[in-house]
Amino acid sequence: MNKEFLLNYLKTDSPSTFEVESQKTWIEYISNFITDIKSDNYGNTYATLYSKNQDINQTVNRFKVVIDAHCDEIGWIISSIDDDGYLRVKRNGGTDNQITPSTNVKIITDNKDENDLFIKIKGTFGTTPIHLKDKDKEYKPTQENIYIDVLANSKDEVKEMGIEIGNYVVFDRTPEIINDKYIVGKSLDDKVGGFIIAEVLRRLVEENIQLPYDLYVVNSVQEEVGLRGSKMITDTIKPDVAIVFDVHFDTNTPNIDNKKFGNTKMGDGLIFRNGADVHPILLKLMKSVAKESNFNYKIIIGGAGGTNTAAYNLSNGGVVTSTISVPLRYMHTPNEIVSLNDIEMTINYYVELLKNIEYNHNFKLV
Repeated sequence: MNKEFLLNYLKTDSPSTFEVESQKTWIEYISNFITDIKSDNYGNTYATLYSKNQDINQTVNRFKVVIDAHCDEIGWIISSIDDDGYLRVKRNGGTDNQITPSTNVKIITDNKDENDLFIKIKGTFGTTPIHLKDKDKEYKPTQENIYIDVLANSKDEVKEMGIEIGNYVVFDRTPEIINDKYIVGKSLDDKVGGFIIAEVLRRLVEENIQLPYDLYVVNSVQEEVGLRGSKMITDTIKPDVAIVFDVHFDTNTPNIDNKKFGNTKMGDGLIFRNGADVHPILLKLMKSVAKESNFNYKIIIGGAGGTNTAAYNLSNGGVVTSTISVPLRYMHTPNEIVSLNDIEMTINYYVELLKNIEYNHNFKLV
């Protein structure tokens, strides 16, 4: 497992709909072992590992399998600038107003430096000191009262910094590995997935593992704002099967009701979801491979619509779909946590699962 790439990838910023920096880093890494890499107009990026069992010139009736993760992260968009230099924002994805006070952020401007990198301005979500709060009035951060302080004294000073309405804002958090067991930082949802599928691709290439179908390794965009990237790319690729990785919740922290939200914990194994967008035969295959190869797993029950699985499922007449997850602690905060062992386990499992899918695999239910 390439921890250097994991940290470098997590250092990138990829607000939904503007994932440029993240995708460039991902492409640079996978370019070390594969050349067939494509991106569409919105930044969805995929590498193709063509099967040697299929004629490369054959353009119809090719069997295609996708493994997918999304690279975009939650954040905000600057919606207005106060006369005294404070920035007002709107959510870009599932950010939580409750955690904003005193949170450090970066504003990604449209300007670039001498290295062709976007210039970022540091800021902090402001908060009122406890001494100055009305003790008889509960303060609740809302869309209307949160603001970012960039230490400007006027609207003109903000503009001189290069900040404009419409600029994207993300958490300012450097990733770190703790005790050589856990990765901690922002945007692990779902850059951990992007890392996993890149490492799966590297393993397949370096170990010369021959698959009987074409494998598409997809790093998609705009998941956090409506699964938009996967809806685009599935129409481009038109896969037969799509196995999506996305994180799930670690529910073993205080104040979480396990009876309501289930019992999933880092280190306990893989998570497979069953729901309307999960194909029963593919799920059965996933469980069989896990048992035969000694991978622990849990089944969770959920609906359809929360991950890219739903977008693939309802495309092209019904793609055979499923979801693989590992637990993540403190989702949609700057301090998301995932176990490194869980990441390594998922890479190994993906490789085994892909080896067990056949050319024109029969997923017919009737």
